[in-house]
Amino acid sequence: MQKRLPIFALCLFLLISGVTWAQDARISDVIVTNTRDDLVLYFRIQDCFTKKLEEAILNGVPTTFTFLASLYRVRDFWKDENLASLEVHHTVKYDNLKNEFVITRSEHGDKPVIVNTLSEVKKIMAEIKDLKIAKLESLERNQL
Repeated sequence: MQKRLPIFALCLFLLISGVTWAQDARISDVIVTNTRDDLVLYFRIQDCFTKKLEEAILNGVPTTFTFLASLYRVRDFWKDENLASLEVHHTVKYDNLKNEFVITRSEHGDKPVIVNTLSEVKKIMAEIKDLKIAKLESLERNQL
């Protein structure tokens, strides 16, 4: 059910707060689609974990990734219109006693996800799934 929405430009900005910033981090696998009611976004961040960041996580330092997503309507001869802006947080904390990682994601109500490996942490922390950007009823159809 993927549709191109030519009247909208989706701008993604990634801020990773925490110990370090990976210089080669990049956004990939971007999908903008819709459900019956919402415009939905999926994407992944590649190469966002450096050795220093991994070490900090393994030492128990809580690490938060902050994702900013904005939806704009592109207008000729006018300033582009911001239709929606969302800020999403993914936080990981390693528990040395239990030997497990606890991940919370704000787009899922901060419900804890418990995993046992750093590779699972990397996958979950760097992925946004089913992020509802805007209600379809608030968007104009077929506007060029």
